[in-house]
Amino acid sequence: MEGDPNAYSTGVIGKHNVVLVHMAGMGSTNASAVAAHLRHSFPHIQLAVVVGICGVAPIHPETKEEIVFGDVVISTSVIQYDFGRRYPNGFQRKKEIEDSLGRASPQVRSLIRMLQTRPNHARLMTNLTTILRSKSFQETVPDAKYPGSSQDKLYEASYIHRHRLGVDCDQCSGDRDNCSKSCEEVGCERARLVRRHRYSLPETPSLHPDHAPFIHFGKFGSANTVMKSATDRDQMVTTDLVAAFEMEGAGVWDQHPTVVIKAACDYADSHKSKKWQAHAATMAAACLKVFLNEWSIPDQLMNRGNAFRHPVRAVSD
Repeated sequence: MEGDPNAYSTGVIGKHNVVLVHMAGMGSTNASAVAAHLRHSFPHIQLAVVVGICGVAPIHPETKEEIVFGDVVISTSVIQYDFGRRYPNGFQRKKEIEDSLGRASPQVRSLIRMLQTRPNHARLMTNLTTILRSKSFQETVPDAKYPGSSQDKLYEASYIHRHRLGVDCDQCSGDRDNCSKSCEEVGCERARLVRRHRYSLPETPSLHPDHAPFIHFGKFGSANTVMKSATDRDQMVTTDLVAAFEMEGAGVWDQHPTVVIKAACDYADSHKSKKWQAHAATMAAACLKVFLNEWSIPDQLMNRGNAFRHPVRAVSD
């Protein structure tokens, strides 16, 4: 449509016509602008799916299950945690009903509740594993192979990523608490790692059924800022039961019925690494496919003339 700066790709996933929105940048502000233009160009879209990567809580606050890198989180709700007031003694998030994001649409809530039941959850994970094991899938995404459990490192929440070596560093800029080098380069201690009990199986360098991601359902924290503080992460996990952190969902949530599907590539702490981003993005995209197999459009909507009245997939970085 004239005046729409978005770039789109159209296609089909399963039984649904889809339109893929290529975002110019990350963050809820960009996502909100993209979603607003999308509404004008494709007014009959029934579902927006925000797909990509995220940071996660090491332990799901509600199910108490471990969340490891590559696992997928499907949203039950979204909290915009950077919306509030800055006082002299700190930031206070606005939690009033009129200032918060609304609930998901009844159809989305019903589907999520259905998928959370034990047999349906098991079917969703089985279908995801089937996709990941297929030869065609592994040939299509050769650069997104499983990095290996040895590359999944969770440090104690109080242990900050900082330059600990007694040498000058061209990345620190005088601020050793914000060094951009890897944990190996700055000397983060293995003794401060937290054991991940999920990793009891032999490691393999390729996508393997034993390493198929687990699908979790939970609440997302969404903001224009990247969560890189394990103490702040744990506070939100405790007080708001947030299972994952991302940057686009809040921008789309009020524009369309929305589901966020993102895969873990870090623990929302200062020890971030890009090693898992390609793999996590691939896991989220694969989960999108199995999710859309569960999504149904009411019969009365199927007869409309607009070709792209079905789900849209909006992709984060």
